[in-house]
Amino acid sequence: MGSLVTTPRPAGLIRRLSFTAATLLAVATVAGSAQAAALTPAASHWCRAGDPPLHASSQTPCALAAGVVNNLFNSPALTPGSTRTISVSEPATRTAYRVRLVCRGDHVIATGPNGIWIRFYYAG
Repeated sequence: MGSLVTTPRPAGLIRRLSFTAATLLAVATVAGSAQAAALTPAASHWCRAGDPPLHASSQTPCALAAGVVNNLFNSPALTPGSTRTISVSEPATRTAYRVRLVCRGDHVIATGPNGIWIRFYYAG
């Protein structure tokens, strides 16, 4: 049987590899945070009357956001990475909007015309 031969690695190489891995992780985390921040409108509010709580743009009334959630939960499940376009009406004005839903992990982001933006927890 043969024996296992190991070659000692210089300590400087190990430190450089560790530093590089930590740097890449930090850059990926910052990029992910920046991407999430870019998806959130500057002016937003929370609609907490229902379950789940809804994070919506300032142009999105809570009644419209609730309509989006009700529409989604009364239709076939949306799987992570998939999209769907729905029609939802704003109760106060009875204006109908086409809203695009995107499932990202355990959240759905809904976007539509006139600054409509909603984000909420969704487990399918």
